[in-house]
Amino acid sequence: MVSLFSPFYFWLCSPPPLGNSGVLATKRVSLEHWRAPLGESGVLDFFLPLVRLELGHEVKSQILRVIGNACADDDDNRAKLVKNGGLKHIIKCFGDDDLLNFVLPVTYNICVDYDPAQAQASKEGLSKILIDIISSPRLAKCEKWLEIIVKSLELLVSQDVEPTVASPDSAGRLLLFAAESKNCDNLIDLELFILLCKVALVYLTYEQFKLSLIQSVKGVWYLEQAFTDTYGRDDLDDASTEQVEELDLVRKTFVETFADITALPAFTDKYELDSPEVRFMLDKWLNSSPDCTQLQTAACLSLGNIASSDTRSMRVSQLVANRLIDILRHAVAPEPDSEDMETSAAARSPAGIELLHAALGLTKNLAIPQANKPLLGAGLLDLVLPTLWTTTSFGSYPRIPFLAVSITRLLVLNCSANVKRMIGPSPRHNHPNLVVHHSGDMEWTSGATATNVQTLIELTARPDIPANIQAELERIVCHICLVLATHTAKQQGVPAEDEREQHNHKYRPLLSPKEESNFYKMNPAVEPMLVKMLTKKGHPVIQGEVYYLLAVLAYSSSLKSAKRAMRIIKSNDVLRALLDLVFYDGSGDYSLVECGLVKPDRDRTLSADADAGLGAAWQKEEADRKLAAAYIAHFYDSSDPEIQEDRGANPNLPIELNLKLGTPPTNRKYKPIPPPHPSVGAPVAKFVAEHNGTVVVEQIYRRFTFRDVLQNGKDGENDMEPDQECDWSDARRSVLHNAMVSLAPCVPDKVT
Repeated sequence: MVSLFSPFYFWLCSPPPLGNSGVLATKRVSLEHWRAPLGESGVLDFFLPLVRLELGHEVKSQILRVIGNACADDDDNRAKLVKNGGLKHIIKCFGDDDLLNFVLPVTYNICVDYDPAQAQASKEGLSKILIDIISSPRLAKCEKWLEIIVKSLELLVSQDVEPTVASPDSAGRLLLFAAESKNCDNLIDLELFILLCKVALVYLTYEQFKLSLIQSVKGVWYLEQAFTDTYGRDDLDDASTEQVEELDLVRKTFVETFADITALPAFTDKYELDSPEVRFMLDKWLNSSPDCTQLQTAACLSLGNIASSDTRSMRVSQLVANRLIDILRHAVAPEPDSEDMETSAAARSPAGIELLHAALGLTKNLAIPQANKPLLGAGLLDLVLPTLWTTTSFGSYPRIPFLAVSITRLLVLNCSANVKRMIGPSPRHNHPNLVVHHSGDMEWTSGATATNVQTLIELTARPDIPANIQAELERIVCHICLVLATHTAKQQGVPAEDEREQHNHKYRPLLSPKEESNFYKMNPAVEPMLVKMLTKKGHPVIQGEVYYLLAVLAYSSSLKSAKRAMRIIKSNDVLRALLDLVFYDGSGDYSLVECGLVKPDRDRTLSADADAGLGAAWQKEEADRKLAAAYIAHFYDSSDPEIQEDRGANPNLPIELNLKLGTPPTNRKYKPIPPPHPSVGAPVAKFVAEHNGTVVVEQIYRRFTFRDVLQNGKDGENDMEPDQECDWSDARRSVLHNAMVSLAPCVPDKVT
């Protein structure tokens, strides 16, 4: 053992000429079979304290060499170093430029494949030191170790403590280096470029690094350049199979990173649509070749986040709508000489599916503002969206058909132009008179008879269509009926009564009476579908929309519209659902008992099964029939002989119920229902006894609505997911409000 210690001892203590013996000794310990003996013999323990001393560069470099060789692939020696705290003093050697070529490989040898050393190095701020080196002229002194620097950063960035000790601008500086290095005589090859991007992207998984990148001068620009270079480097043709796979994973991570960064409010606060960073996404990425699908995907996701407000959405739509439609058309176009949409570009590759999903997400945000709907509808309602309603070859993206249906609903909502497209002849991809080119362009020849509405109704009856898609399809049909029952695009919804009188409002229907009648004749399943929507449990948003449609029909001067609503409301299932809605208070019993309308000894407890509700016996009670009659009568004018005849033929509408509703709706002056008042609490029975059914409706409206009616958010936020949970009290409040509004139009002036 003395022979082993002697060279080192004399090397440290002797004059400079003896330094050569020390060099010879350190070269010998670089042999692999010396590593374990260095630790077992105590040599490593002897050298570890020496690294703390102020020694000459030559001596210090040899000490580092001994420690590095002893710790290479030897966890026992590494453990001694970590326990001794020697790594902290080794890291201090980075401050000496003359030691960089020694301390870089030594530190890497200590940390690689040994987590405790990596954690300690991260805690000591090694990543900041390494990033400072590659961002400064000091790199020229250790350029040959650049790969070791980046690999060391890869080890450090995965440590738990790293986000708290690393410099917030770490990602931006790495991306800057990657962007500038391609102009430096190929300073980094493809493998090192991939590794550099991976490290920067890991940092960007933490919000503080994202915010720092956004606030930096050109951080986002360098991120865009690095992503673009994954498609534009000159050495891509020489990439190995492994590098191609790694590059694909890096591109996917870039896509996720851009989606996260552009979703932050800080991004939209700083970058306007005309900023170079956003224009780069618009001009370069969105218009890139079909081979650069992930660039297009990132552009769609980013622009979708940017278009989060109506103002931005309208501006983005003006800039990208045509290109977006082209991308979607190409995604669903079949292969040449094929009519099968399952062979479309989107279905053929995972990247194509990801692009389709992102493009649909952007389209959904753009479809919300009213001004965007006609242009998008003109390009998408002919083939693209109808094709996607039922296509199932999307692997890990089952939401694509649901997205397509949701976008369709948004496009027809209050948009007469798109409703006309839905009810008119629609090209189908398998129709013999439709030519679909590989580019996505369509050529419709003749013989079109099918409509998208008919396709929608057919889909709702198919058992293989998921429940959430069926719900959206039904909502589309409801919205179409609503637009048909209202007026032009500039006059949507139900006008206020005082507005009617003040402006002498005149209806201008979207379809002529004959055309509207033909629509319902061609689609006889519409009315049963509306009944189904009203009686479906667990979908309060859908119920509220149908009740609103009935309210619109109640305002209509068309007798056919009134009779159409009557056929829907007088269904026993709808009556039961309406009574459940108004009178069931959630306590397991009906408040009709409190009012004296029903005897308390009857079993009216709601069960958990799908048929829960009013019992058959209770439906036959006279009081209930009268109350149901009161509801129905408020939609129509009792002086009209056709309505009287229809009412008399219905066993649930006794003729003896005296409901004097005055003159026909077209001439009657209405008094709006006042807002709910907390002091109104008298039982319904009192009003049934003292007043006619009209007053009952008003008081029910007052009693069972709430002061703060639920204000639904921007349309598009109420998509029905299979397992979506909702606050039933708020949802019930909204549905109840619409139900009462649908009864309100026939309350005459004399009601106070």
